[in-house]
Amino acid sequence: MILRTLLAATILASTVSSAYAACSNPMRRDSMMFPGMKHTPSPEAMPDIAFIREDGTTGNFDELRGNPTIVSFWRTICHGCQLELPSVNAMLGEYKNRSDINFLSLTVQDTKESARAYLDRKGHNNVDVNLDPGAAIFSDLCLAATPTHVILDENAQMVGVFVGPREWTDEDTTAFLDDLIIKGTL
Repeated sequence: MILRTLLAATILASTVSSAYAACSNPMRRDSMMFPGMKHTPSPEAMPDIAFIREDGTTGNFDELRGNPTIVSFWRTICHGCQLELPSVNAMLGEYKNRSDINFLSLTVQDTKESARAYLDRKGHNNVDVNLDPGAAIFSDLCLAATPTHVILDENAQMVGVFVGPREWTDEDTTAFLDDLIIKGTL
């Protein structure tokens, strides 16, 4: 456990974003740097910033209302992202036919072509390539490192954040996702 925590901290430290330094929200700035699960004190609105889907159309967080959502921020050069993508891909394969939870992957600092080429080369065919142009959403949320997974409730409000790589197919995470689906929130 200690080795895993040290590895996660090392990976996070190597992928720290400049958004961390510019963040004016002290709760986020101080808590989003360290690995683990964080709960927001109360549900928070997501930024009104569009993301770009793989097909080139724009999307927004309001369209995710109705179901809880996991929003994953990742980069192709992020070691923690590379470590967890096989389990993310497997988990997405398990949940892809479910209509009671949303998953949105947002790559930061990658082009659509480079991200798709990476995922195809690794066989991660369940992961969609959606872009956070200029890491605007990532920065607005004061996120500090990838991978980071933002948890939205059924009203598309941020209720928690997983910072750092995690195993998405283990029993604890499956129980967490199933509980999130049942409750619609944390």
